Amino acid sequence: MKIYKGPSTKGFTDDAHEKVDEKNLSSDEVPWVGTRRVQVNMTKDHWERRSVANVVFDEGDVMSLHKTLINGWQQRAQTADTLAKEVLVLQEALRHVHLVASLAGITSHENPYAEIIDIVDSALHKE
Repeated sequence: MKIYKGPSTKGFTDDAHEKVDEKNLSSDEVPWVGTRRVQVNMTKDHWERRSVANVVFDEGDVMSLHKTLINGWQQRAQTADTLAKEVLVLQEALRHVHLVASLAGITSHENPYAEIIDIVDSALHKE
């Protein structure tokens, strides 16, 4: 887990947000029961007085995070499935275009896809 500190008036991607601490929660072998407190250093500059933040997670927080993580993975999988189906449709369309182009004598069989792409590209860029 990475902890950043920065002004509330700037977006997170702004350089004003700096990483101030990092915690490896996966290396903790203490069993989790009830709640868990994680203390992080919030001091941005070494000459500042040390400031800490305590983040307290309970079991419900972790379950919610887990649920949203699983939902995100499922959405990625659905997107990948959709893209794979679209690729299959496009491949089939390209086979049909190649067949028509071959029958019309527009393309040879050496590198049909490159030729078809060139034909479509030149047709799209005609003035």
